[in-house]
Amino acid sequence: MLVDVTLEPHGVLCTYIGHSNLQDILEAAKRYLTHPDCGGFRYILHNFTRVEEFAYAEESFAGLVSYAMLNYQDTDYVPRCAITENETVRRSLELYSELTGRKWEFVTTLDEARIWATAHSDPKET
Repeated sequence: MLVDVTLEPHGVLCTYIGHSNLQDILEAAKRYLTHPDCGGFRYILHNFTRVEEFAYAEESFAGLVSYAMLNYQDTDYVPRCAITENETVRRSLELYSELTGRKWEFVTTLDEARIWATAHSDPKET
């Protein structure tokens, strides 16, 4: 489940635990995309390291892709990174990327994600 959407100086960190699914990712996106500062985000992190099970349902996936295509905005070009070793999460987000054009990077630890985010929060790099 989605437990937190934390706004950071140059981005956002979404944290999931336990049993999670695509609907949780959609809920996170709705939260950060409606924030007044979302136009200034330089990275988006999704931390799945404490997810025990990730459910993938065709109707949930269709809903996430549909929402993404109907609500395309400047923030959708912001680099996004998933922190996970879960292959179901990875495959789901790779398919989402193919269908929507929103690229994902994948790392296995929050420390790696912080290094990745630092590189993308540097105004000279963007």
